Amino acid sequence: MQPVCEKRRSPSWVVRSSCVQLSCGMSATPIREKACLYFAYGSNLLTARLRIGCPSAVKVDIAQLKDFRLDFNYFSRRWQGAAATIVGDRNSRVWGIVWKISQDDLAHLDEQEGVKKAIYRRFRVEVRNGSSFYSCWTYQLVRPLEDDRRPSTVYKSVIISGALENELPEDYVAQLRSISDNGYDGPVEEFFTEDHWGKVPEDWRQFLEAAEVDTVRNVIANSLIERSEDPNWNMEMPETLANFFVTCGNSSLPRNAVANLRDVDEIFSEVQPTEDNWICGTQLMTVSGGCRRHVKPKKQHEISRMAKVVSVVAKTTHSSVTDLGSGLGHLARILCNEYSLDVLGIEEQPRFTEQARIFDLESQSLGKEGEVSKLPEHVTFSVKPWTSGRSMLKEVGKENLRSTLCGLHTCGDLGPAVLRMFAETQEIVGLCSVACCYMKLSATGDFVGFPMCKRLSSENFSLSYEAKELACHALESFVNGKLVSGYERLKIHCYRAMLEKLLIQHDGQLKRIGVRGVKNAHLMDFSEYAHCAILKLDTINAEELNQLIHLNSDWLDAAAKNWKRVLLFYLLRLCIAPVIETVLLLDRMMFLFEQGDDLSKFFLRNHLIPRH
Repeated sequence: MQPVCEKRRSPSWVVRSSCVQLSCGMSATPIREKACLYFAYGSNLLTARLRIGCPSAVKVDIAQLKDFRLDFNYFSRRWQGAAATIVGDRNSRVWGIVWKISQDDLAHLDEQEGVKKAIYRRFRVEVRNGSSFYSCWTYQLVRPLEDDRRPSTVYKSVIISGALENELPEDYVAQLRSISDNGYDGPVEEFFTEDHWGKVPEDWRQFLEAAEVDTVRNVIANSLIERSEDPNWNMEMPETLANFFVTCGNSSLPRNAVANLRDVDEIFSEVQPTEDNWICGTQLMTVSGGCRRHVKPKKQHEISRMAKVVSVVAKTTHSSVTDLGSGLGHLARILCNEYSLDVLGIEEQPRFTEQARIFDLESQSLGKEGEVSKLPEHVTFSVKPWTSGRSMLKEVGKENLRSTLCGLHTCGDLGPAVLRMFAETQEIVGLCSVACCYMKLSATGDFVGFPMCKRLSSENFSLSYEAKELACHALESFVNGKLVSGYERLKIHCYRAMLEKLLIQHDGQLKRIGVRGVKNAHLMDFSEYAHCAILKLDTINAEELNQLIHLNSDWLDAAAKNWKRVLLFYLLRLCIAPVIETVLLLDRMMFLFEQGDDLSKFFLRNHLIPRH
């Protein structure tokens, strides 16, 4: 379960001379068998995990797949780390379980593994155990291997639990234990098992339990978001708690949405302020004409705002635009059609490149009669963290192209990579990059995503995976959104944490096991929620759950009564998010400053600091 808040993506702004930076498939083989064999090697080694979506699964045997190795790749939001895959490797082997499953369950596995989205492909393998051979379906990630391929601690523990449950060879289990993970050990559900509330200072707990959630929300909104003093602060608040809120606010960059582009225009006098230069902070912006097709409203708002910024930068620097990670080309089409810019879209996935070209033609056909709209150019190229800007432009046939590089959602190490491209490549005269997924930043190896600057690097400064993951969350969206629109719905997070404790009490192998999502859980009592949540688990039945509820009735009643503790604890935790993000952004600013040019000046302008 994810922490109770939304993800956010953060741009930041810098300038060099006249250059601005906003840094901020395969389809499955048709299923014909009534029942078939499936070889599992990842989280589906664990019986309880597999049977959530495949209730028909029956274990046939353990087996090994030769000439493949177990690896990890492609960040999974569910697991908060890289997902398991198999990679061809002579003289290696992967141990797993042969399951017999129904046709319906195989179709469900295709959906779960993202086969239609070309995340995994399903194919046949031959596995064996001694003299027994089996022809099975299995799955393999189709994405190119990334630099940081560490699974989360949570995910690795599920795989190890499955290996132990099914008595895979001891040397192989030892190999699993030796796999390096990213340290992420699970959020909300561990509130009771790890006694998170007990780790809060006693005087803080007393104040928070006596205060209303709205009171705490208002304090945080004033001190961390709006940066104003609230005369109605409860004077009985512990001084250390008040200092915590103030310090978090003073130690983080402003997080308010950018209101307009006038500060950009003041620096670049040749671009005069116009109504077209406005970026409205709250009003939902949409895409016009044929560019709107296939784009959801939220995405329309996002790319509309980004396009306005990119257009100012590109026109100011008299450059074309290179859209890195252009996907289906939505941003590139707007820049061409609405701002008459020359745009090159670079995308890693060939199928996205082809689809972008199809959407371009659709957009052109939907334009006004007699009007010939401008189309972007799309190429397929895989940008690695160590790819230089000059080599990238050379590979795509644009070696001497004067370009503003833009990236909407430069994920993980791609964010630092484009910063280095901008700093090192003379042809790249501007950069607009909206960073996201800080938890995917590499901390070791040939390419280090954080820290970037020499000062922090020389001091061996580091951030844990949990800290970088927390920096991705939007304090303001949670405080001014979910806490305003009815926080009673967040009771489900307490229920999930209560259920986690019961499941572990029943069987330690059920730690962090996936449970069924339950709608409108806040309208139920815990017992009703719990029975709905375990509906697809065959490792605990309704009668056993009832016994656990009866044995723990006093504790459960107290926990449910104090469900707001879970909410308040993670609200406190969320206050640190902007501080951590500030560290990440200032590290990037210092990196640019160290390049010996006036690259960091714009970063310090209050009204153009990060925000979407």
